[in-house]
Amino acid sequence: ASYTARMLDKWTKNNSRQDIQDKLSTLKSSIRFSGSNGRVSANISTTEEYLMETLALMTDMLKNPNFDEAELEKLKTQDLASIEQNKTEPQFLASKQLGLLNQKYKKGHVEEINAATVDAIQEYYDEFYGISDNASLIAIGNIDEQAIKGYFEKEYADFKSDKPYTPISDAYKLNNAANEKIKTPDKK
Repeated sequence: ASYTARMLDKWTKNNSRQDIQDKLSTLKSSIRFSGSNGRVSANISTTEEYLMETLALMTDMLKNPNFDEAELEKLKTQDLASIEQNKTEPQFLASKQLGLLNQKYKKGHVEEINAATVDAIQEYYDEFYGISDNASLIAIGNIDEQAIKGYFEKEYADFKSDKPYTPISDAYKLNNAANEKIKTPDKK
């Protein structure tokens, strides 16, 4: 889910990564996507002058992604390097150990990263992406509310999710108690 959202701004069927960066630079704007199971968020920063053009670019990214193998490998490399870099950071180690004590999933983070494929990302996108019955739009700034509403009603009319939103059941489970020491000799 995370890789799907993170790859939306990398390449589309209409724009290469460089095209996207050039357009954002010209529009003096930024577009960021984030996601987890059941939710994707888009964050746009722009001026009133370039709002509609930036929304059009965001729409292209969201509706016409082209999940590229090379881009996925870059993200995987970044994530694995971050994990490697954090292996001696006390805060990271404590968080990791806490997660391992109470983990309910069999695979670890590194295994999930290595297992990610463009086909799996495309499959996830095809199955879950689209506007659902609980979509929200939050806009802050000097905007024309009717223009924004009209834009989304028109441009996203055909971008619907057939799956109704249902929260993922996550029953309460008592955490395992532990008193452990993590040694980081190179840190004081």
